[in-house]
Amino acid sequence: MSGELIRRNVSVAVPRTTQRALGTIVNETRLQQAATRAITSVGEQAMFEIAQLKRTQRELEQAIPDAAEALNLIATTVSMSIARSVHRFGSELGG
Repeated sequence: MSGELIRRNVSVAVPRTTQRALGTIVNETRLQQAATRAITSVGEQAMFEIAQLKRTQRELEQAIPDAAEALNLIATTVSMSIARSVHRFGSELGG
């Protein structure tokens, strides 16, 4: 019919160097996607750990008000250590 699209099998000769370059690009893209997923996963887990830490801190501060300052110091120290670990992981993996 007029105006219909017809699928045609057209093969175009592509030089081997171009094929290799495209293969390299595809592989590099997959590696970057995997790195991004890994960094995201580590970041999410770190955020959940810190959220749990802060919940525990609040519960303990309510139970033992005199310990609030020490609990805050510990929670802050641990949170910063987790953040540094995530940063180091992302830097090593992401470049």
